[in-house]
Amino acid sequence: MSKLKGHVFAILVLLFPCLSQAQFTQGTEFWVGFMEHVDRDKNGKVVVITSDYNTSGKVEMPLRSWSRNFNVRRGEMVSIELPFYAEPLGSEYKDSTSVLITSKDPINVFAHQYANARSDATLVLPKKALGTDYMVMSYVGYEEKGKEYPSEFLIVATEDKTQIEITFSDWTKRGRQPGTTGKVSLNRGQTFQVQAERHTGDLTGTRIRASKPIALFSGAMWTRVPGDCIAPDNLYEQMYPTQDWGKEYIAVPSEDADYDVIRILAAESNTAVFINGQSVALLDQGAFLERRISGEPIYITANKAIAVAQYNVSYECNTKAALLQGDPSMTMLTPVGLGRRDLIIYAPYKEKISTVYLNLVVRKADMESVKIDGEEVKGFRLVPGRPDYAYKRERVSTGHHRLQADGCGVAANCYGYGRLESFAYSSGIGFHLLDARENPIPEGGCLGDTFAFLSGVKPDFAEVFWDFGDSSYSKAFEEHHSYDSAGLFYVQLSVHNLCLNTYDTLARELIVTPPLQVKTLPDTVVCAGTDLQLRAERAPRGAVFHWTGPAGFESRARAPTLFAVDTPQVGEYTVLAQGGQCFSLPSSFFLSVNDPRPDLGKDTSLCPGEYFTAKVKNEKAHLRYYWQNRSRQPFLRIKSAGEYWVEAVDSLGCRARDTLEVWRKCPPAVFLPDHITPNDDGKNDVFRSKMDVIAYRYQLIVFDAQNQPVFQTQSPGFGWNGKKTDGSDAPPGLYSWKLVFFEQLPTGPKEWESEGWVVLVR
Repeated sequence: MSKLKGHVFAILVLLFPCLSQAQFTQGTEFWVGFMEHVDRDKNGKVVVITSDYNTSGKVEMPLRSWSRNFNVRRGEMVSIELPFYAEPLGSEYKDSTSVLITSKDPINVFAHQYANARSDATLVLPKKALGTDYMVMSYVGYEEKGKEYPSEFLIVATEDKTQIEITFSDWTKRGRQPGTTGKVSLNRGQTFQVQAERHTGDLTGTRIRASKPIALFSGAMWTRVPGDCIAPDNLYEQMYPTQDWGKEYIAVPSEDADYDVIRILAAESNTAVFINGQSVALLDQGAFLERRISGEPIYITANKAIAVAQYNVSYECNTKAALLQGDPSMTMLTPVGLGRRDLIIYAPYKEKISTVYLNLVVRKADMESVKIDGEEVKGFRLVPGRPDYAYKRERVSTGHHRLQADGCGVAANCYGYGRLESFAYSSGIGFHLLDARENPIPEGGCLGDTFAFLSGVKPDFAEVFWDFGDSSYSKAFEEHHSYDSAGLFYVQLSVHNLCLNTYDTLARELIVTPPLQVKTLPDTVVCAGTDLQLRAERAPRGAVFHWTGPAGFESRARAPTLFAVDTPQVGEYTVLAQGGQCFSLPSSFFLSVNDPRPDLGKDTSLCPGEYFTAKVKNEKAHLRYYWQNRSRQPFLRIKSAGEYWVEAVDSLGCRARDTLEVWRKCPPAVFLPDHITPNDDGKNDVFRSKMDVIAYRYQLIVFDAQNQPVFQTQSPGFGWNGKKTDGSDAPPGLYSWKLVFFEQLPTGPKEWESEGWVVLVR
């Protein structure tokens, strides 16, 4: 394919819906994975973004520290280059190479991987279009100078704890055998790449099932198409879930090509395949049929869902084109009848692309309405085997083109050639009018509600039929209906697609919920500081509750608890019960708080011999007061330091207390004797201190006449007995002493220091 850089992209298709279902290719969340390239670590990787809106968003690697913001204008495009490490290497390893694109408004996303004239690109599906059941469409690999470039595919997980089963169609590099099933668990953003063991291997038909939506990309690292044609190229395409495959396809051979290669892949066993009405194969699940097509289109049908891929061949086998024109590329074809009415197509004008074509497929009844850039397209020819459809290969210039058609719209593949280059791109699969991923039937509501049943289908190419499950019916495209009773109603929406002459049906059990009832507490008075459990009664099991109250209180519990209720929580509390989409009438109660807490004021101090009267500052006549000394007055005379408390009790039995700390503010009383007589008569035998406080960091030192210490201690209970430090008797006489200690006051530690004299008498 063409080697494209910057804002040049192989093909950009802006999809406008011909049906009013959600646009399958547009969304606000996309997951992209790039596979290992032949030029590993040296290839360019970009995502190209377009939109019908002026919008903005972000491109990021969620498991790596890399992101870029983008802004895109309506009808224009931006190209974001990815770092080299957005490419997994090897087979069957978990990696973190995924790319996530998010936006404020719907966008289209394309991914492009290129290097040295070896490039390919794909339309990227939004997350809402992803599925859980896939099959791989790939191709054999290539070998050159002893190095093998295998068939490969890549899984991208979009949610945590995604359980994946892979049933392999061929040998893999890590020894998985054909027909065996392996399991892997991936978290959001993780990737898992699988490569064939040899270049001759082909992973086409590998079945992948997941517990949650995944994105699947497949192709080949480097290959020839077919294998005996020069030159090779990489293949890269996003796969559609099997639920979105079709049973009818029209494959139009490429202009200026000797032939194209097609592959038809079966989703189920016993799939009978027909080409132009002739039986050609009976395929088992995962089996495929490969054919070469040239000249006129072929009409492919099957009795069960199939996928069809069309491959441009290597330039050596493309003798109709100019010298060295063309290269392998891979495109997933669009099922018959799923065209678009309005498409904007962008074909590259750089990187050697010189010739561009559109393969157009349109219903015969609509072919005269097909226009390119406002000019009618003429010269359509009927499709052999399906004469109610027509085709045209139309050459266009590079650049932007607008493609339009009435009725059932037009399907288009855009492709082109350059020197050793080519590109091919589909306008994207158009899906059934009804898509189970976006079921328009309401899930439920309340008795008495009017339900909006909106088919999302336009009336000019479809008919609808509603069965509301209560013996009521409608053929309106938009209907409003109410139910006379509560219950479970099986609702069906059937759509007749006039373009395909097919029928689709969606169904859902719609729950009509009776009015809910809920009752809570009566008006309640509680004591301050206590816990209160709220109650919601009469509501049915499974209901969801919505509590609101003062101070921003909210809860979704049936019986939430208010802890340590206080004045800010006084007020009205309301609860609503919700069952499905139905709410009850509100039920409320008023919460009052009894707060008898007394106030003794700030802590204070006094000196020994002083006293003062502590009073309850917020005295209330209806409260009873109890002090720790059993006094029942709202006041107490205090004469000494200590802790004092008073408890207030109201008529409901609510109790609360306040504490007053009184500390001594005068210097401590310290006594040391002025003489000692250490004769063991029990009188003045030891020199030690006595005090009226608790001391810590205590130190007492006794000095002789030469100011040398003869005794010291750090224990208030230990004293000097007239001995020297060596244990001998100290001589009688006058000795000095020094005392240092700390007292812990409410204001912090306080240091005290004293000095004096003591006489030793013998």
